[in-house]
Amino acid sequence: MRAHRPLAPYLFIAPALIVFGFAVLVPFVFTGAFSLTEWDGYSEAVFVGVDNYVRAFGDQVRAFVPHGRRCTVLGTDGYGRSDTRAHLRRFFEVDAESTVIATLYALAQKGKIEKTVVAQAIKDLDVNPEKVFPQLV
Repeated sequence: MRAHRPLAPYLFIAPALIVFGFAVLVPFVFTGAFSLTEWDGYSEAVFVGVDNYVRAFGDQVRAFVPHGRRCTVLGTDGYGRSDTRAHLRRFFEVDAESTVIATLYALAQKGKIEKTVVAQAIKDLDVNPEKVFPQLV
């Protein structure tokens, strides 16, 4: 008579599942984790969140904005323009000061505030209104 072995099939499948886990699942998880960091392989990794995806997905939201509404994408993609993120944000005009001015300008366009408020904010926040549009440089 043949003995009943309920665990035998699992013992044959277990090594394949372990190899699959290390060969496929572990790299998949680490890729997701590394994509959220800025790391050169030598220094300590810096968490940057989804900043790495701004270029790839930033403009895809425009299709879902209701017709007649303005959509302004606030983000950068780098291009090696600056030595720090703060300088890069200033270059592409997506730093805090430029975001405030863009918001005030949108409110002025809707007639919610006076245009003089925007002009005063440009002076107070030390933003150069004569600067060349960053994407044209």
